[in-house]
Amino acid sequence: MAPWLQSPLDILFNYWMSLRGADGQIPQKSHLNPVKFKAVLPDVSILERTGKENYTYRLIGSDILQRFTTLSSGINLFDRLDPNSATFISDWLEAIFHLPCAAHCHYVARYPTGLKRNMSSLYLPLADKDGTLRFLLAYHRATALEGYSATVHESNIEMEQMIVTPIDLGSGVPDLPKTLND
Repeated sequence: MAPWLQSPLDILFNYWMSLRGADGQIPQKSHLNPVKFKAVLPDVSILERTGKENYTYRLIGSDILQRFTTLSSGINLFDRLDPNSATFISDWLEAIFHLPCAAHCHYVARYPTGLKRNMSSLYLPLADKDGTLRFLLAYHRATALEGYSATVHESNIEMEQMIVTPIDLGSGVPDLPKTLND
């Protein structure tokens, strides 16, 4: 199918799947070729997992940076998350690495600027050169403007109405709550 006929999620997911090979191994980060998914690159980030609730941004797309005022590579995702959603998100990210699986999420995000957007995100695991699952390829697409919040805060992103759809990559899916605040 022509890339312009595919949804942005399809472009990234199909490219990632093409890197798996016949053995079904999780692709290595070093095998990524950004030219193959350049249409969605502004909404892509890569995070490195160095421990539970320690996910460091290594690459951040330009559209993601526009939604934040204080985000840059080297920052831990969990330093920017609202504590009310951090445990839920941590449980899902850990499951992505330990099963492994992937996840697609829909949610409303409130950014430090007060901007509220409906979001669609895809999370895919990546291995390092030794085959250890250590990186997360993420896609975050703003699907609609929800409005602006009267309360503006400096650093946290707040999530509301999050729904997670797990994606089985051959190892099953976790038995975790699918909605935030379940």
